[in-house]
Amino acid sequence: MKGLQYESQKVLSASPMELILMLYDGGLRSLEWALDAFGEPDELKRMQAINTHLLKAQSYITELACSLDIEQGGEMARSIEQIYEFMINHLINANTSGSRKPVEEVRSMLADLRDGWRQAMDALPRDQTPEPVAVERTSSFNFSG
Repeated sequence: MKGLQYESQKVLSASPMELILMLYDGGLRSLEWALDAFGEPDELKRMQAINTHLLKAQSYITELACSLDIEQGGEMARSIEQIYEFMINHLINANTSGSRKPVEEVRSMLADLRDGWRQAMDALPRDQTPEPVAVERTSSFNFSG
């Protein structure tokens, strides 16, 4: 219970940029767990674990896509949106085919985007953070993985 309270407090006190970083980290964590699940010797347990973790990774990537401001971000935001769409489709393919390679490819792409986001965060002066943007939410999202 304390872990959940800690995660909730962490999310509530995070800046908008930190929230995006948390989504990247959650997606990467889910992909790592999916990759680990490929080693499960029991086929049913393996497929269930892979499915669970890939669906969770897709949820993180979907949240990242929903966080894009296409109007403000212009062509770059549209390009990133297409990358997220590719990732989700690649993970669907991995889930239906039971293939590890697409998961590894998405993990690599997501890690690159995460590193770029981290560099952008580090480049901003500490006292300059973007203003939060109001986003209409249709559901709640659980960062705890």
